[in-house]
Amino acid sequence: MLYYVYILRSDSNKLYIGQTNNLIRREKE
Repeated sequence: MLYYVYILRSDSNKLYIGQTNNLIRREKE
């Protein structure tokens, strides 16, 4: 099964790291 690990940086330079096996569904949440 494929899964994606993503790292997002907010405007205050905080990092959000997560993983999902359904990237499209996760973006809609």
